[in-house]
Amino acid sequence: MTLLNRIYRSFGKRLLDITVSLALLILFSPVILLIMGVQRIVGIGGMFFSQRRPGHKEKPFVMLKFK
Repeated sequence: MTLLNRIYRSFGKRLLDITVSLALLILFSPVILLIMGVQRIVGIGGMFFSQRRPGHKEKPFVMLKFK
């Protein structure tokens, strides 16, 4: 496999991943907003919680998670 072919395949896969992720986020955003509203009404607490995780070269970063 040539270098140009590998770059094209890598770029194509990345573009497909971003496109599909964005489409699914748009598709499911009403459901996410509905769940957030129900949590607000019921009074479960915050919508998100944070978690410290090891990242690249064990450097910690904070990840926000949806409850």
